[in-house]
Amino acid sequence: MQIEHAIADEQARHIHNNMLSITVFNFLSAIGAAALFWQPKSRLELIIWLAAMALQMLYTIYGWWVLRKNDQFSLAAARRVFHLSIRTAFISAVIWALGFYFFLPSASFVQQLTLFTSVILAGTMSVFSFGSYYPSFLAAFLPFSVAAILIMSIQRVSLPLLTGTIIFVPAMLLYAWRYTQVLLESLQLRFKNAALVVQLTTQQKQLIEQKEVAEFATLTKSRFLAAASHDLRQPMHALSLYLSALGGSHLPDSTHHLLSNAKKCAQAMDDMFSDLLDISRLDASVVEVDVKVFALATLLDQIRMEFVPQADVKGLDFKVVDCSVFVFTDPSLVERILRNLVSNAIRYTTHGKILVGCRRTDDGVRLSVYDTGAGIAYEKQQSIFEEFYQVSNPERDRKQGLGLGLAIVQRLALLLGTRLTLSSQLGRGSVFSIDLPCSSGMNIHPLPMIVPDTKQDNVLNGLLIVVIDDEVIIQNAMQSLLEQWGCIVIVATSGREAIEQLSVCARVPDVIVCDYRLRNEEIGSDVIAKLCDEFNENIPALLITGDTAPERIRALVASGFPVLHKPVQEKVLKDTLEGLVHQIRIGVMN
Repeated sequence: MQIEHAIADEQARHIHNNMLSITVFNFLSAIGAAALFWQPKSRLELIIWLAAMALQMLYTIYGWWVLRKNDQFSLAAARRVFHLSIRTAFISAVIWALGFYFFLPSASFVQQLTLFTSVILAGTMSVFSFGSYYPSFLAAFLPFSVAAILIMSIQRVSLPLLTGTIIFVPAMLLYAWRYTQVLLESLQLRFKNAALVVQLTTQQKQLIEQKEVAEFATLTKSRFLAAASHDLRQPMHALSLYLSALGGSHLPDSTHHLLSNAKKCAQAMDDMFSDLLDISRLDASVVEVDVKVFALATLLDQIRMEFVPQADVKGLDFKVVDCSVFVFTDPSLVERILRNLVSNAIRYTTHGKILVGCRRTDDGVRLSVYDTGAGIAYEKQQSIFEEFYQVSNPERDRKQGLGLGLAIVQRLALLLGTRLTLSSQLGRGSVFSIDLPCSSGMNIHPLPMIVPDTKQDNVLNGLLIVVIDDEVIIQNAMQSLLEQWGCIVIVATSGREAIEQLSVCARVPDVIVCDYRLRNEEIGSDVIAKLCDEFNENIPALLITGDTAPERIRALVASGFPVLHKPVQEKVLKDTLEGLVHQIRIGVMN
């Protein structure tokens, strides 16, 4: 906001804030004056005069209501406030002047003294109510005071009162002028200082202070996202479970297409929540770096296999250059960085080609993703690494994601201690690169490959699973899905209720599935521990949560239990439960 705009906003804010109170006080003062001069022969004039004052009050209140605001006035709105204040103040001053004309001829000395006092009060209140904008003050004070002097001169009121009024009026005009100038100068100085502080802050190059500010902003934003997303994850989690349960039901053929579209929507929401969770996990510093030696060729082969079909759909020439270099870093984190960069390149490139390749540097190897997309303007190249910022998505098309991909990439690069660079020109494309340390190739660790799922479909059949969640809709959805898988399900809203239901059951639970945050500040990990103590057995358990706050994530990791974040997809839930069953069988065999 420019300084002139900021000053106008403050002036308009001051006038607008005082407009209602001064209008009501003005009308009450009119009632008091009418009561003071109430006489049988002047009642009609007084009633008409009060009616005019009441209309002026209603007009002012209406204008105040129309111009009410929340944050700040635009220049146009500020001018409307100024114009309204001038009109209403002038009308009020004229009405008071007419009152002077009617009241003064029959006034006693006490009443004349009261009228003189009203001139002083009107001038003083006008300074503090309209002093921020001098024309409004003039409209409120000058017509009334000049008319009062003329009327007092014609009616030949007490000379000391007339003399005092004549001296007071110009003195008040001068005082109000100085008050306005001092106020404007202080506002100008204030906003200039604020602008200077912003400028100096922007120019600061002390990395420690910048890091503290960035960490604080990130932590605050993460807490907000955690609080906002927790409640959203609850119904989405239930929806995912219900859709999975519906998929296992016998439905008419005509509904399969609708169910498929609903699952795609749920999957899109789950992908967005996953990005939010990745940000929170990185901010919580619970992502561990597992450094090892691996061949970049294996990673590049996986990228080629995954993204060639996507590029073909858009008609892009997608090429991955072979590389025989071995690097010493975390392969899974490098894979996430490269996958995000390639995914972004395909998403924002409409024609041309995308190239993924490596080249040697003095310190190691530089892994780069080239594209022929629209490119990024220089002044926006830092902003694209901020959360939710998207250069070419002002309409917030959800098909283009949330704008968290590059924010995640930057955090992962910092976690790896590697350098992330960007080179881009509008209309010519972009190049994103990360620098990786090379290795001789000794002690090579192959990347994990995807293996076909050979698990039996009925591995969960007959298991007794206890589901503890304080949301009934989630209880019902989880029970429906688990029973489709052949499980025996007991649902409860608390640890105590679970123990009560299990007390009449002849079996020990095979698996416990518990929400992390329950009612009455009950924590899921504590509930699992109580159930294990109750049966004196180490029962396999799974925590499910919608929390993404960094401190919550750290607590979840410290609990030692496997954790799934809402909304949980059917395959993820089933694979996790089967993994717990596998642990049971290994324990029995041992």
